[in-house]
Amino acid sequence: MRRACKEGLILFAVTFFICLFSQKVYAEDTNQDEVIRIGYIDYGSFIEVDKDGNYSGYGVEYLEEIAKYTDWQYEYVYDTWENCLQMLKDEKIDFLGTAQKTPEREEIYDFADLLNGVEQTVLYTRQDNEELYYNDYEAFDGKRVGLMVDSYQTKFFEGYAEEHDFSYIPYYAVTEEEMVDALNDGTVDIMVGGSLALHTDMKVIGKEGADPFYFMTYKGNDEMLAELNEAMHSIQNEHPYYSEELAKEYYGDSVITSKPQFTREEIEYIRQQPSLKVGFLVDNYPISGVDKKTGEAIGITIDIMDMIAKDTGLAITYVPITKDMDGRACLKRGEIDLLLPVLDAGYYSQQDYKLTNPILEETLEAITRQGDPLQWEKKYRIAFLRGFPEAEKIVQKKVETYTPVYGETIEECLQAVKNGDADIFFESYYLAAYQLQNPFFENLQLNYGHVLPAEFCISVLPENDMLVKVLNKTINALDTNQVSNIVGIHTLSNNYEYTLWQSIYKNRTAVICVTLLILSLVFAFVAITVMQRKNVKIMAVKNHQLERANRARMDFFARMSHDMRTPMNGILGMAELSEGETDIEEMRHNMAMVKESGTYMLSLINDTLDMQKIETRKMTLEPQIINRGVFIENIMDMVRPTAEQKNIHFEVENKNIDTDSFIKIDSVRATQIFINLLSNAVKFTPEGGSVTFTMECTGRDGAVEHQLFQIRDTGVGMSKKYILNDLFKPYVQESNSMSSKYAGTGLGLAIAKSLVELMNGTIRVESKIGEGTTFFVSLDVEYVEEQKAVQHLTSGKNKVNTMKEQLAGKKILLCEDHPLNAEIAVKLLKRAGCETTWVQDGRQGVDTFAASELHAFDAVLMDIRMPSMNGLEAAREIRGLDREDSRTVPIVAMTANAYDEDIRQSKEAGMNAHLAKPIIPALLFKTLGRLINEMEE
Repeated sequence: MRRACKEGLILFAVTFFICLFSQKVYAEDTNQDEVIRIGYIDYGSFIEVDKDGNYSGYGVEYLEEIAKYTDWQYEYVYDTWENCLQMLKDEKIDFLGTAQKTPEREEIYDFADLLNGVEQTVLYTRQDNEELYYNDYEAFDGKRVGLMVDSYQTKFFEGYAEEHDFSYIPYYAVTEEEMVDALNDGTVDIMVGGSLALHTDMKVIGKEGADPFYFMTYKGNDEMLAELNEAMHSIQNEHPYYSEELAKEYYGDSVITSKPQFTREEIEYIRQQPSLKVGFLVDNYPISGVDKKTGEAIGITIDIMDMIAKDTGLAITYVPITKDMDGRACLKRGEIDLLLPVLDAGYYSQQDYKLTNPILEETLEAITRQGDPLQWEKKYRIAFLRGFPEAEKIVQKKVETYTPVYGETIEECLQAVKNGDADIFFESYYLAAYQLQNPFFENLQLNYGHVLPAEFCISVLPENDMLVKVLNKTINALDTNQVSNIVGIHTLSNNYEYTLWQSIYKNRTAVICVTLLILSLVFAFVAITVMQRKNVKIMAVKNHQLERANRARMDFFARMSHDMRTPMNGILGMAELSEGETDIEEMRHNMAMVKESGTYMLSLINDTLDMQKIETRKMTLEPQIINRGVFIENIMDMVRPTAEQKNIHFEVENKNIDTDSFIKIDSVRATQIFINLLSNAVKFTPEGGSVTFTMECTGRDGAVEHQLFQIRDTGVGMSKKYILNDLFKPYVQESNSMSSKYAGTGLGLAIAKSLVELMNGTIRVESKIGEGTTFFVSLDVEYVEEQKAVQHLTSGKNKVNTMKEQLAGKKILLCEDHPLNAEIAVKLLKRAGCETTWVQDGRQGVDTFAASELHAFDAVLMDIRMPSMNGLEAAREIRGLDREDSRTVPIVAMTANAYDEDIRQSKEAGMNAHLAKPIIPALLFKTLGRLINEMEE
């Protein structure tokens, strides 16, 4: 019995410790990286996901903050509000984050202890709706209203309509997106939603309540809810204004807060107002002032007033108020309608006129002499601007006893402190910081520990209640970030403008030293300067000419080097692939690529040599019908060899473009754009990186397709400063440690941008140093039906064939000194059935023609640069021969001299046409056929 009890105790102890250990391990396992399922609907800026699967928004950031205390991970589940409620009830999700607490919901669900934000019920209409205005209840009557199924705002609106006595026709939507679509297409006139759905392109015509919303969970989820409550209490203790800061970050651009909501009465008032005269203080910069060059009003409050005028639609005219004028008196006499800026000194400020809400929050700073401490219990002599009692009233709230010292200007008050006639001058921080840059006040200082809060407002006459309402609504909706930028422009980024005397005083020691040095040296150098003046001028002219010549030479070779490497690489690459190739189809493909690259290279040579065409942007487009797939593949074939040599992964992403279709575009210029961008992407991407060429059709208007191309690389990237200032400038390349090894001319992007703009397209870039660059090119191209395209292309081929048939049996005299060029020309003419006589210079050409029978030659092809006699001289001699056919035989220049001057000289020498090398067969046949036909007729 005793043994059995002992064994039982041992077994109980072992079992107890096993259970205790297992519970501990289980508790640790369940608390680590627990996945919480969060339901959400289509509320932009609360929970939203991008194309890469990354979540962001108010709710996401709040949940991430909670995870710092709980170690939770999240799975986001998207659906309609109705389905989310059902999933929560069925325990398929754990929380909803935008639920208002109602008695009905509390019977089914549990809520967090603390709210996670506040939401208003908002009435929206379209921006272009001129029928409905803010709180215009009579106009709401009978309107079609979009409502969300089972939402809190829908139930709230029912009471709202009853309270304001108007009826409506309900339209129920399952999602926010469906309701927005109904508003945009005119199915409904009004949309009711919560302020958590971010909208920036609608008009707010009503808003009510500030209802808290909570995290809501299913009944019985006590352990998870307890963790949530503990985390939210910790957040509230450590960051009491966390939800307000999140709301400002994610909903600051909402029309609810960023746009003033005007009633019908207020809109009518604005429309009836003439241009309002705004009085402003001219000697108050940077708060307000006058541009010395233009005479226009400038300053912080001026820029803010411009924002207010833009947002209200009020027309304004600025009226300067000088120090010898009383702005209040001007306001009372009706000479101005508004006065700014005015310090709000409490009740005193509004005895004779009304003040708006503050447009600028400020502080009055105590300015004293260097090293003078301030003790408020002492009786100080305080300087004040005469005629501006508001500042004195603000000071009186802090300082009980003082002796006032009045000055007519800010400079007089500062001078009084400097001279010891006053101990303190209280002035706006922005004014004080600006004025103390004056070197004459260098012994004055700001006592940062003694500041008085102050606010600048706009003042109007007491009877202008409606104007005050309009202004206050607009002021409340001002973009605080934009206001901060305005302050920065006029303070941090705006240096004090020194007068000449102030500059001399500020640098007086250096000025004295430099003056003495100059006086001691001027006499020693004057004689030498006179003697060398002529030589210096001559050398300067020569240096300038040398510099220009050198720069022109460098520019020329830079253009040639940059733009010709890619097609040349394609030509050499295809030639390399063709060696030993026995497949005739593959050879034809390779030769086609060589021809395509050569054609593109020819266009680059023409553009590079004709400097004026590029610099003055006199390029013209020559659209032609092409197969889209062939066009894209040709570009890829020119770029792919270089990418493969650098071991760069090069791919093409086609989102929705039909590559078997036909378009009308200048294929040479379009190729030039994409070759420049793609070759740069390969060039600036290190080995092992990637380059992606993405094509997308973003829309279509009739026969016009809107196409977006993206060239994305993982290369060295570019800085924001370089992108903003220098990216598309010719010959400029960013200079930094990351890109210096990728030296280049900086010409390709300038050419690409010019061509894109010539095609009425746009180009922009996104880049980050060390992470890569993406160029976005938007072009509109004309879509061509397949039947029409095939007919056009077939017709073109038939014309060439017809022209070749017309040349059969024609006799051509070819004057060409280069054997290879001659061989090519003879073989091309033979294809057309021509009989060709080849001579190697101009003299032989003249002699051969003179010795031939009458009309022995149907045409003469004449090179320009040849030994013995050039083509121009030969043409003149042929035209001067005493025989009938010398005046009528067609003479065609076929030369590498392609300038406009060369064409003019050819015509003056008696030639009928000018063809630039390399020769395009179709153009050669067309030109010869036309001229021979004209001669025979």
